Amino acid sequence: MPPLLENLGNFVLDHYAWRHVLIAAGMFIQWEVTMVLSMYLIVNHYLGWGGFIVATVVGITAYETTLYSIGRLLKNTKLGNFIRRKIPDHERLEHTLREHATMLLFLSKFIAYLNSATVILSGWTHVPVRKFAKVRAAASLFWFLILGTITYSAMSGYALID
Repeated sequence: MPPLLENLGNFVLDHYAWRHVLIAAGMFIQWEVTMVLSMYLIVNHYLGWGGFIVATVVGITAYETTLYSIGRLLKNTKLGNFIRRKIPDHERLEHTLREHATMLLFLSKFIAYLNSATVILSGWTHVPVRKFAKVRAAASLFWFLILGTITYSAMSGYALID
């Protein structure tokens, strides 16, 4: 086991309460890397599934709620108007999101950086909160199952090799 990962595992064991805070914060900042590290910790028995799932849900929900709220708050501000003027074809972009919100909110979950922009623009265009929450929850669950399965399998294989 590489020293960095072993040190991470020992830190998680020594600071029980912080493990879930770190996972939630990691999901807020960079999901994919946090998922890989979390699966490593789970496979090596440094972390349990229950706490991991709760921390993941909290981190992803906080991330998406924050970005959606930023979009809603920016719409009619000086900064929002500045952004609107700087983005070419902004009106067409808003129209496309309104017309295809469900598909775009679901598919953008799997495309880095487009994900954040779509969530902010959803708040900006006032996509209904219920619709936003339902579609993003479904996308997050699908993302979690696919990426979780892949990373758990990879980390289990890594543990066998190591």
